[in-house]
Amino acid sequence: MIHILYYLIALFTQFSSPEKVRASNAIINNFEVYFQNGEYEEAVSAFESLQNLEIPISKTIQFNAGNCYYVLKDTSNAVALFQEVANSPESILRNRSYNMLARISLDSEDTLKAINILHNAISNNNSNEELLYNFELLKKKFKNNNQQPPPNPQSQEEKESESNGYAEKSNEKEDELNNTSPPKINREQALQILEALKSKEIYFIPRKIDSLKQIDKTNYGKW
Repeated sequence: MIHILYYLIALFTQFSSPEKVRASNAIINNFEVYFQNGEYEEAVSAFESLQNLEIPISKTIQFNAGNCYYVLKDTSNAVALFQEVANSPESILRNRSYNMLARISLDSEDTLKAINILHNAISNNNSNEELLYNFELLKKKFKNNNQQPPPNPQSQEEKESESNGYAEKSNEKEDELNNTSPPKINREQALQILEALKSKEIYFIPRKIDSLKQIDKTNYGKW
């Protein structure tokens, strides 16, 4: 019923710019209320009605909508929105989106894919502590599941040996994982990651982001 109401609003206002703005503001307000109250199905209906207005939608709203889809187990729509926000110039939202994409891969037990997602993110922003932490955490999980140590950067001698055909071939997953070593980090970051891993703390991602200011105050990205 709510979805039909929003659709009618979008239909009647599509040719009137001032009306469209007023309608979009009303829908955005409703979306935020539903989202804050944990009414994710209603929030999704509001978001989809907002999409029907064919107006620019902020990355924050897209990210929150992605979280709604994630909670409702609509992985397809969640991934689409997180991939969209991952291209945002805003680094905080971009990093959170990479974390959520990795989380979705982890939920489907594709640890290697999650590692690769975080590796790609780190390659673009190797100073982000949350991405580095989660990257190391997943490598540890992969090691525990496969009874083998996590990948380390190859030495120059090993690289030369491989190029001359003397190194043994590894299986496909090992080859892929060997290319996911993170960029160099400073000593302080390394110590923080090691301490967190020693304590076996896993930080789960909260599902709400209200504004970029709130994101800065939240330990949002560690698992």
